[in-house]
This record gives sequence, structure tokens and C-alpha cells, in this order.
Amino acid sequence: MRYTLAPHGIGCSLCCPALTRTNAWTSALKRPEGFGESGFPEVARSQLEQFGTAFEEGMDPYEVGTKILNGMSEQKGLILTHPEHGPDFEEIHAAVMAALPHEEAPPGRLKIEQLRRDAMKAAEAGLVIRLDDLT
Repeated sequence: MRYTLAPHGIGCSLCCPALTRTNAWTSALKRPEGFGESGFPEVARSQLEQFGTAFEEGMDPYEVGTKILNGMSEQKGLILTHPEHGPDFEEIHAAVMAALPHEEAPPGRLKIEQLRRDAMKAAEAGLVIRLDDLT
């Protein structure tokens, strides 16, 4: 979506905030009756209150909001607010790279993929991409 909207002056960012000091845990106490059978069993209030103590360790909501606003202002495609997720992303990156086949790709596919990469960069720069830019 980011690359489709960029030529129209519309930014798009994926924001992944993590633990934030909020009372989000209380949402389970406010579940409308129509969603009672949503797949989540009812939990005792005492368990929810204990779970809620984790949110006290969360990042200040103002700091989270400031990081998100700065990322949007800088037109970042990915906005991550919490540095403690670094080890998770390193593990994910390693797993993704390990999953790639260890073989050479045919020249035609390599060419198409390079055209795709170039088109994405051009779109992010505000250029309109046409189908013939991809072949």
C-alpha cells in the first residue's frame, strides 16, 4: 500500500508499538455480551488485575506517541517504538534467511526482481509506476 499511495502524496507506515503503560487490560472487563463467545474464555478479575501489573512496566504513552509521530513525519515505512524487541527481530531475520533455498535463481527472475525493487524505490520517491515498469 505504501508504494501505491506514495505517488499521490499519501504516506503509509507500519507501526508496531509494544508494552505501553495503559489500562488496555481492562478491555476484557468491558466485553459486550454479543462477543461473549468470541473464543476467549472468561477470566477472573483477580487474574486480569495481576496481568494488568505488567502494563505498569510499559513505556509512557506520550513517549510511544512521540516516536510514532516522528516516524510518520519522517515518512518511515516501519516504526518500531521499543528497543527491547531487538533480539526477537534478530531471531526472525535469522530464521527467514535460513529458510531461503541455497541455489541460484535464473537470470530472468533476477531481472524481474530487480525491476520490482527499482519500482518500489521510485514509487516511494513519488513516481507513478506502470505495469511496463515491471517487465
